[in-house]
Amino acid sequence: MDVVGRRLKEAHENSYAHSKFYSKEYLEYAKELTDIYYKSDLMKRNFISENPSLFGLYSIKEALMRGGGVSDDMDIPAYEDVFETIYKERFPGHPYTTEISGLIEARNVKAGNKYPDYKVTREDGTTEQISSLIKDNVAVIDLWASWCGPCRRHSIELIPVYEKYGSFLI
Repeated sequence: MDVVGRRLKEAHENSYAHSKFYSKEYLEYAKELTDIYYKSDLMKRNFISENPSLFGLYSIKEALMRGGGVSDDMDIPAYEDVFETIYKERFPGHPYTTEISGLIEARNVKAGNKYPDYKVTREDGTTEQISSLIKDNVAVIDLWASWCGPCRRHSIELIPVYEKYGSFLI
């Protein structure tokens, strides 16, 4: 098990250990199950590292999409490393390679960081790179879906921003 995985495993176990809601038997079972998960995940990563294949590419995609398993971000950096060092060059034209690259890039999106460049489609059907629209300006990018209640409620909070800076909108 790698150093990061070991530290995260310990943190996960400590979160159970300090809880008053679990019986001793349950805590022992949870520890055993967590150990099995870590061992099987490490075996899987070793296998796909030593035997690059479409199964491995799919396994990386699955790991990035599920967010790590027992604890968020538990094994994600290791899967990203396997992808970057082995799979990215081995399967350059495969749709999973593009999707995995996007998932890795999306994990690095943080408030205040530079946003990844992508194409946007305007109402008239033309497309442009977001960077050509923003240039070197500060931008508020609100991504939401019409079916997402929390997203729609959050958009209401942006009305004052629109009212103040509306003339600068693209």
